This record gives sequence, C-alpha cells and structure tokens, in this order.
Amino acid sequence: MREDRLDHLGDAYYGIRHDVDRLRNLYMEQGSRVEKIGNLCETVKEDYEQHFNSIHTDLEGLWNEIPPQHPPPPPVAPGEAPYHPYYRDPPY
Repeated sequence: MREDRLDHLGDAYYGIRHDVDRLRNLYMEQGSRVEKIGNLCETVKEDYEQHFNSIHTDLEGLWNEIPPQHPPPPPVAPGEAPYHPYYRDPPY
C-alpha cells in the first residue's frame, strides 16, 4: 500500500513536472513572439518617421516656393462704392 502511494506521488510529480516544462516552453515561445512583434513595430515606426520627415521636408520646400500673398483690398464704405447698374434679365 505504501508503494502504491509512492508510485502515485511519483506519477503526480512527473505529471506536474511535465506541465511545468510545457508551460515554461509556452512562456518562452510567447516571449519570442512578443519580441518579434516589438521589432516589427520598431521597424514600421522608423519607416514611417522617415516617410513623414520626407513629406515634411517636401512641404517646407513647397511653402518656400509659394509667392507671397497680396494684402486684401481696403474696405470700402457703401457711399463710396463705384456705381454698378442693377442686373436685368436678358430680353430673350
């Protein structure tokens, strides 16, 4: 009877040991995946930063090529506005 208990405990120990090893391997595999995803995110971030920096540089170049805007005309008082005849529909 004592040997049965020892065998049962030994089997339980090896079963637990197997489960721990399996979980450790799963943990290591997940860590590897997380690291790969982190590397991919870093690469994508660097690519987009280069792309956005290029766009920013291009926009700055375009901004420097835009001719200066003319100032708006001064406001006109209604009494000083030039005469315009009223609009009439054409006769046809």
